[in-house]
Amino acid sequence: MKEEINLVTNAHVESKNVRRLFLSSVVVFGLAFFAAVVLVGYVFLLKSNFSSLDEKEQNTKTQISALSDKKNKFLITKDRLLSINALLRLRKNFEEKLEPIISLIPQELTITGLSVTDERVQVTLVTDDIFALDSFLEEKLNFSDQDIPKGVRKIDLASFSENTDGYLISLNFYFVVPKVAPRSL
Repeated sequence: MKEEINLVTNAHVESKNVRRLFLSSVVVFGLAFFAAVVLVGYVFLLKSNFSSLDEKEQNTKTQISALSDKKNKFLITKDRLLSINALLRLRKNFEEKLEPIISLIPQELTITGLSVTDERVQVTLVTDDIFALDSFLEEKLNFSDQDIPKGVRKIDLASFSENTDGYLISLNFYFVVPKVAPRSL
């Protein structure tokens, strides 16, 4: 029974336990405080990155809207160029018809009017020298069958008159029109 009775107090053991508990709570509190400081720092870092990302996003949106305007202008220009190209392909080239006719006209005669269709070219000429006009009609337009300009089938005097500018003459040059075969559907 003596062995069961302990007269020594457990104060020394209890103070060790209290000290251990205090140290462990200080360590846990310190770790929690350190973790909180790290998390707050991380949040501020993310927030500053988000604000710079917002600025970059706004700048990018501004650049995209400016490029969108350029794209629209480019597409409009491209559409217009395609339309012009299509019109140019449909446009008839009358240079082949006009070149041999204009080469016949001497310098003394001035072209005052020109009308061109697929079948006919009408040239209106004026001069104050009747002899130059006579020379043109006798020498330049007096063709044999071999000398007629390419594609011309007939030359016709449409009108002849005198006005304040001089002598006015209109000539029609009729061309051979190639027949186009009908399209099959």
